[in-house]
Amino acid sequence: MKPPTTPTALLLLAPAYGHLIPSFAVAHRLKADGYRIVYGVSGPPELIQQVAKQGFAINPLQSHPFGVGIDEALNTDRAESYLETLLDRLTGQSHRTRTADLQRLLTEVRPTLILIDAFFSTDFILLYPMLHRQPARVVILQTMLSTYNDEQTPPLTSARVPGEATPTAISRAWSRYYQQRFWQRLWHEIKYLGHSNRRLVTRAWQKNNLPTQYKLRYDKTFQVGIDNLPEWILAPKALDWPQRPLLPFQQYAGSQLNLDRAEDLPPAYKKLIAGFVAEKAQNPALKLIYVSLGTVKTHLKLRHTTRFFGRLIQAAANQPNWR
Repeated sequence: MKPPTTPTALLLLAPAYGHLIPSFAVAHRLKADGYRIVYGVSGPPELIQQVAKQGFAINPLQSHPFGVGIDEALNTDRAESYLETLLDRLTGQSHRTRTADLQRLLTEVRPTLILIDAFFSTDFILLYPMLHRQPARVVILQTMLSTYNDEQTPPLTSARVPGEATPTAISRAWSRYYQQRFWQRLWHEIKYLGHSNRRLVTRAWQKNNLPTQYKLRYDKTFQVGIDNLPEWILAPKALDWPQRPLLPFQQYAGSQLNLDRAEDLPPAYKKLIAGFVAEKAQNPALKLIYVSLGTVKTHLKLRHTTRFFGRLIQAAANQPNWR
């Protein structure tokens, strides 16, 4: 089979607004460079519609990544949620289903570039044997800041902020994170009879015989990382900790704001923005500050988020031109 004359970029993103929206600017840039853009997505219809509104092709996925805990989330509402998840892990159903789905996707889309969400990093493990038969460049898309432990910045799940994060405080924050993860992993080993997420990932890595140039990395928050696999950070460097060093395979992709994207805004939001625009017409010095902690807030204690927003409100109150 001859390779496609038009290069194709396949994007595998987590089905969440905070992951999809930053990818749109990347996709538009690739499209401007001559790439055909295809999203391999699953999830609620409203999320899939968001992709369609941007004018990109969609190839629906019927599976979910293995070894990242999605099976637990999907089975939460089932009457036998624990048994469903245990059976899935014992039989390797998620692993097999995802492998078949990715193989189908590669056959139908025939990508020359594959962009994988950092939360879906285990997809690379399944894709690697397939790339021998159908070569494609693979890049990890990090829709947050870097999540690796560089020993100079705290984990993203920490309430530490620049100015009050001493080296000792940063070290303690990582120690607490690793300790919590250790107990969670130990519980999963017991709960799922030795089939924890980490054990599933390690077995798949060995089975697919990935070369030594890559290696699994757990010195980070959230999902497992893969050493030497290129990673584009979609948050701008200006919003990162100034002292953060990047790993050799990481790079900032620059600001990914796509102000021209198609969007269905709630009436209340439109009214708010219209009021701000009218006020700014009378006062050009006016500045609008938008703040969202996203799902990271679920990893913080209530007193930390309350303190953060309290400080923010206090800072804005002292600036007459801030809204």
